[in-house]
Amino acid sequence: MKRILLALLCLILSPTLIYAQYEPPLMEEFLKGVKGINSFSLNDHVSIIQINNDNENFQLMAVDDKMRVLWSNTYPGYALSVDRFKGKVVALVSTDHSFFKGANDTYKAYLVDPATGKLIVDKVIYTGPNEYRCFAELSTGNGDYMKLLVRQTGLKRSMKVALPGPFAYFSFKAYRRQNIQTTAMQILDYDEKLNVASTISPIISNGNYIGTSWNKHGDMFISWLNGPNIEISRYDAGKTAPSNQMALDGEFKENKDFDPADLLSFKPSDVDNNVLYYGMFFRSQDKQMVLNIGKFDFATNKKEYSNEVFTKDHLKQIKKNFVPIDKKIDENDAGDARGFGIKYINEIDGKLIVSFAANSQLVSNRGSYFMEATTIINGYDKNLQPKFQVLLPSKSGSPHRTLETGYHFVNNKLHIISNSTEHSNSGLYAVLDVNTGNWDKMAYLSKKHLNKDDFSDGPNILWFKDCFLVPYFDPKGWTQSSYNIALQQNTY
Repeated sequence: MKRILLALLCLILSPTLIYAQYEPPLMEEFLKGVKGINSFSLNDHVSIIQINNDNENFQLMAVDDKMRVLWSNTYPGYALSVDRFKGKVVALVSTDHSFFKGANDTYKAYLVDPATGKLIVDKVIYTGPNEYRCFAELSTGNGDYMKLLVRQTGLKRSMKVALPGPFAYFSFKAYRRQNIQTTAMQILDYDEKLNVASTISPIISNGNYIGTSWNKHGDMFISWLNGPNIEISRYDAGKTAPSNQMALDGEFKENKDFDPADLLSFKPSDVDNNVLYYGMFFRSQDKQMVLNIGKFDFATNKKEYSNEVFTKDHLKQIKKNFVPIDKKIDENDAGDARGFGIKYINEIDGKLIVSFAANSQLVSNRGSYFMEATTIINGYDKNLQPKFQVLLPSKSGSPHRTLETGYHFVNNKLHIISNSTEHSNSGLYAVLDVNTGNWDKMAYLSKKHLNKDDFSDGPNILWFKDCFLVPYFDPKGWTQSSYNIALQQNTY
């Protein structure tokens, strides 16, 4: 009789047990009241997270694939970025930050042992004039080098006061123009003790600065809008003068109010140190949005291009061609092509993968709302011939900021996680086979025990060998500028 009762009890409980077995583990109070995070994968089982606690102090933390905190330390400074360098963890901060003036121009680096969290070097690596606002970019390749680019703008570091009423527009326009302007630039190369090994002062163009990127070898590509062309100079690793210059031909008008970095994305090849890819959108003479994908070979001066014109009919055909692999996931709205921008560009397994989406902003008396439409993903071969085009059927929106999508490539598969506002900001997890251009998987991640408005932070998803941890941000406070962060574990 006891055995019969026990068997009946197991039958009653078994559905609950089976359901619980597939509920993704969740650390609901992983972080509380922080300003934001930066992260990178150290190896298949450990990731490093830099946490901006309060704009004055930051944490460095090692987290493994079981959601265990291996070590955590707090240091002074305003967190800017974190990466690997010579087998160590390097964290870049500015030494001071204020609400009105932003970060100062004195930068400090912390070098930390990734196994123990022990501090190895703590050093100020750059001291600027602090009169004008600067931007700093850290690059380490695969951890083989450490380079810091510091760009000084024409915007003074002082409290900005806008003109009253409708004249405020002109104040913000002037501030933006000064912020885009480049008055000085330095690229510093550091050794393993964070001493300056060499310094480059690139030639500053009269036009607008677009961006700088490095390949794995440490060669630098720097681009300027110097109308009517976009000029890209290549600096070989360790050299202080450019070895070659190529131009992106076109009728690009110089505009002191236009930041070309909003429309252009560059990606150095991981295979050929002489090759630089780019993706951009521009408006044609008949006012159609055009996607221009290009490839520069700085060894041969050869240029290759691929264009796609997004007319209304073309967008309708893309929507018509979409076949969902799950009927529950059928949201398909590419939005207004005038808002298109490059979201991801990468050379993967002999192919170039480019994703793009339309962004828009609604402004009302209640504030702003940032929206992103369905993501379109294109695949090209090494000669930029189109191989496939697919849709990631998600739409996101937030009153706080544009929500970003996370990308991770492994074993010929591109793993993608975006926010789907249509489904309570659930993470839409999709797996794309880059060889066939077909979706292998598409499903919404669980939001059990998470708030409806919590959103996933794509760039800081922790990708491991057998699983991934998704940070979900819960905005707090009147200004909603701080977050509680939950950590959810999912399997591939």
